This record gives sequence, structure tokens and C-alpha cells, in this order.
Amino acid sequence: MGDMMRAVVVAGGTGGHIYPAIAIINKIKMMEPDSSFLYIGTTDRMEKNIIPKLGIEYVGIEMSGLNRKKIFDNFRVLGLYKKAINKASEVIKKFNPDVVIGVGGYITAPVLYAAHKLKYKIVIHEQNSIPGLSNKFLARYADRIFVSLPGSVKYFNKDKTIYTGNPRSEEIIDTKIVSREKYGFVKNKKLVIIVMGSLGSVTMTKKIQELIPCFNDKKYQVLIITGKNYYDNYKDIKVNSNVKVLPFMDNLIGLMKDTDLIVSRAGASTIAEITAIGLPAILVPSPYVAHNHQYMNAKELEDNSACCIVSEEDFSKEVLVGKIDELLENDELYKKMHEASRKFGITDSATRIYKEIRKLVGWDTMDILEKITKSELGKVEVNPLLSKYTTYKVGGKALAIVYPKNTSCLINLIKLLKEDNVKYKIIGNGSNLLFSDSLFDGVIIKLSSFDEVQFLGNNKVKVGAGFSLIKLSLLAAKKGLAGLEFASGIPGTVGGAIFMNAGAYKSDMGYIVQEVKVLTPDYKIITLENKELNFHYRSSFLQKHPEYICLEAIIKLQQGNRELIEDVIRERRERRISSQPLEYPSAGSVFRNPEDGFAGKMIEDLGLKGYRIGGAMVSEKHANFIINYDKATGSDIKNLIDYVHDQVLEKYNVDLKVEQEFVNWE
Repeated sequence: MGDMMRAVVVAGGTGGHIYPAIAIINKIKMMEPDSSFLYIGTTDRMEKNIIPKLGIEYVGIEMSGLNRKKIFDNFRVLGLYKKAINKASEVIKKFNPDVVIGVGGYITAPVLYAAHKLKYKIVIHEQNSIPGLSNKFLARYADRIFVSLPGSVKYFNKDKTIYTGNPRSEEIIDTKIVSREKYGFVKNKKLVIIVMGSLGSVTMTKKIQELIPCFNDKKYQVLIITGKNYYDNYKDIKVNSNVKVLPFMDNLIGLMKDTDLIVSRAGASTIAEITAIGLPAILVPSPYVAHNHQYMNAKELEDNSACCIVSEEDFSKEVLVGKIDELLENDELYKKMHEASRKFGITDSATRIYKEIRKLVGWDTMDILEKITKSELGKVEVNPLLSKYTTYKVGGKALAIVYPKNTSCLINLIKLLKEDNVKYKIIGNGSNLLFSDSLFDGVIIKLSSFDEVQFLGNNKVKVGAGFSLIKLSLLAAKKGLAGLEFASGIPGTVGGAIFMNAGAYKSDMGYIVQEVKVLTPDYKIITLENKELNFHYRSSFLQKHPEYICLEAIIKLQQGNRELIEDVIRERRERRISSQPLEYPSAGSVFRNPEDGFAGKMIEDLGLKGYRIGGAMVSEKHANFIINYDKATGSDIKNLIDYVHDQVLEKYNVDLKVEQEFVNWE
């Protein structure tokens, strides 16, 4: 396989499917100009006219969707489906692609099923919050599933589903801004665009007409785009200079970048556009779309404060003008929606999809993994699920996990990864990490082999970074050494505990660590004394300089009474069992205690015990624990952490700091 991709792309029916497909093709072309594409669509929908004009090879296959009202018509559809599979098989075999990409529409069902039977790699992209019938059917055959909205993830196998956003968003970001002054609007006055689609809406035309007089005396400006079919209905309506009416606009995206608020439908492409820009929006979902897709798309944004919804039924001059006034006059509310919309948008979606496809067909990973394996640096696991390596039990896949045998192997491994520009992450027991659900396109390094323990005398212990902290505390207790009792319930490794300066019961690693041997970024092994490690509450030199890798430590303890030490450990264990949700996956306390209070008390006083987002829940035992209650995703947990943080900030004006490290999040 050379640096040239051969891809079959299938999508049809609507612009919401076709234009994301084109965006993926354009991205691959940009990255690999010599790539070849075959586009498969229908014989009678808009793609048959759009795609050939772009110079892309096109094959039309006769197909239609299922008819829910006329059941008997579906016998004909089944006949077409069988013929379409046969035709698609013939076409795909002849083209012999590296990957088959389905971007929606009923034509994808027979084509991707044919590709599956021929054992080609398959990816699908879902634009809507709730998947369509074709993608629901195809998900079982797909090797990767890309989704535009995070809420879609739960409908698919999470091990192969990746939240990429809509590939159109990247083209939107690259679109040149069009100044509002070009259309006669004043720069220093806010601008609102009202648009119900390129063709307009028969049901909305009269309602929008009634709105226009309400805008004539407003301080803000309004642009109404009627759609080509309904412009004549507006010709006799008098407007002031702050209101303009146009039938259509060639570069609406460009003007949206110089707009303050948009009122529009809630199709998948529209969602991609407004979130890529971070544009506050009032969405009016079309009630005539199958499966109520537009409402569900809009609802996901509204639930995240990224828009507000006005139903077509409730759409009136009183409701809409009131909403517009509220948003434009309330700076705090406007800013909140702008930030939420921007957070929701993914601006490199097409790039993400391209990278994932490259990984799927094995272009990016084969070489480096082969190098690591041949170098015999340690055990290698390919495409591991990171949920197996964190105490939260969440996380997507990684390219590989490598267990270096020793320091020399660790150094050589890091050199290899840096030479090939492959990112890496060193982990211990994963007790303080929250991985995203997306693929970590790098290598995880686990220092499990760094687990030697040596009791040196004079109450000192030399211990490897990969050794269990709980196990170390129990070993010390057996030898009658005190000072590690606080750590008997901390489920991390020694290296991770030093990194975080883990602590409990008014003690932490900073009290007992005498010195640490570290690997520097230039591959030198040096020793850092306690003072150089700069231990503070849940903080250390290593945390602020993660490029330094902890290899081993010398810990200074005190002589004590074995029975008393073990009694303390036992009593604290019983206390943890009764007060902490140890029966559920978690990462311990989520937030650091502020200087003058307790995070758990604040959260509990807000009544948030038992509060859930998806499968994540604030523990009913201990409010500062967020638990994986019911098959939570990483996004569920992160969203809940963010929610609790924001509630505490709003109520107490306390900016709680998160103890966990977020890995592989945007």
C-alpha cells in the first residue's frame, strides 16, 4: 500500500448526507492528492447531479426507502435492495478500495452490506442525534462509527464509536468572513439572521411576515432570508433601514461569522455550522422530518445551553421577538450560550475522520508497532481498551500499551516514539485518570516492571515507581514501620502517588519521600531531593514537569508497633467501606478541598448526592465521589464533573480544582 488511498464513498438523498461526504473526500484529497474515489449514490436524487460536476467518478444504483404508510410498496423495495447489493458488489470488487465510507441515506444499506460481505473495511458517519434506520442497521458491520453529536454515541457500540463532529465544520472554519457592511448593515449594531432553509418554508412564511413590523423599531438589525420559493410573498411589506429581506445568499456561512444571533431550522448541517462558529441560536426544528431528527438535534444543544428551541407551533411574534430581545440584552446569558456553542463544535472533524481511517487501514500504526515489537523492549498489547486500565473503567482504545522491561528499554522506547512523532502517556494504576471515549492515537507506557522493593535499614525503603502503594503500606506495617498508614486505601502506584502528592488523614507523600530517581527529557537519570520535588497539597514538581519520569523513590518511615499500625489500617479500611462507594468504579475524591472548607460538604449541601448524567452519578455515600454507576462513558463522567463544578461555582463562588487528570480530551 502506497501513500494513495482508494475509497468508495456512498451517501445520498439530501444535502445533509452529501456535503459531509464531499468534505471527507476533500480532506483526503488535500492530504493525499493522488487518492482515488468512487462515489455510489442513487439514480434519481440530487447527488447524481452534484457529484459528477466535482470530477468524482459516480455510479448510480436504483434504490428507494421503506414506506411506512404503504406497507405493500415495501415488497418492491426489497426487490430493489437485492438488486442493489448485487450491483454494488460488482462495482466495489472492480474498484477494490482500501475503505468504504457510508455517510447516510437509504442507498448506504445495500452498498455497505455488499462491502461487508466482500470483507472490506467499513466506516459510517451519523449526522443526527438519533441515528437513522440505515446506520442503525449498518452499525453491526462497521469497523468504525463516527458521530456528529455526543448524544449519538450511546446508540452504538462504544468500543468502535468516535465523536468526531460533522466533517462540514472544518470547511466552515476555513470559509472567509463576509462583513455585514457588504449588505448595508451597520458595524456597531447587533445583527440577527432569520432563515428557514435555501428554499424556504410554506408554513413559516406567514409567521415570519407577521414578525417584520416588530423589528422596525429595534436597536438591532435583522436579515430575513426567505428562500427562493417565497420571496415574492415579502415584496409588499414595508421595512425600516435596520431590516432587510433577501431571497437567498451565496455565502451565508461567511456572513454568519459576522452575525450575533441566528434563527434557523435544526438540520445536521445547520448544527455543524453554528457550533463550528460558536454562534448563539434560536432553533425552530422542522416537524416534518423523519424520526423528529431536527428536534432531537436541537434538544441536545439546548440541554448543553448551546441554543434555545422554539417549536413551529409556538412560533409567534411575541415568543420569538421576546427570545431575541432576551438573548441580545442579557450579556451574561449571551456569553454563556456563545461559549457553550463553541465548546460543542468540533472544528477539525474531517481531519479526525481522515486520521481514523488511516489507522483503520493500518497505515499509521504498523511501522511503529513493528519497530517496538522487534526491539524487544517489553510486552506489547495492540489496540487495548483503556477502560481496563483505569479505576473509572472508562476510556477508548489506544494504539498500544507497552510494558518496558527496565530503564534502558524505557529510554529506547521513548526515543523510538519521538523519532516517529508518536505521542505517549505514562500511567500507573490509572486511579487518577479520566480518558475520553475516543481513540488515543498514541502509545500507553505502563511501568509495571518497575516494582522492586528493598528495605534498606534505618527505616528506609527503596521502591520502584510501578509498585502498588497499598501493597507497600501493608508490607511496611508487617515490618513495624509507621508513616504509610494514610496510604493504605490509595489505589495508585508509588510513581503516581509522588506525581500527585497523594494524601489522606492529614498526611501525604511529601512527608515521607526522601528522594526520587527520575529520567530527564534528555535521557539522563538524576536524583531529586525532597525539597527539589516541591511538594504541596496535591501538587509536586513532577506534576508541573511531566516530562520528568519517576523511576524509583527512597521513602523514610519510623519504627512503630506492628499491631498498632495494622489496627489503624484495619480501622480506616472499615471506615472507608462504610463512608465511600468502594463497590463502584471511581477515582476517589474528584475535587480538592478548598482552603476554607470541604468540597464534599458543598456538593452535599447543594442536594447533588445521587445526581446522574448518563451512567455517571454523584455518590450517595460520599458527595465528592463520582462513580461509574451504570456503564458510564468517559463523557458522562466528565460532563457530571463539569456540572458539579459549575453548580458549586454558581452557589458558593468557589472554583473547585479537579484532582483527576483528563487525558485525550479536546
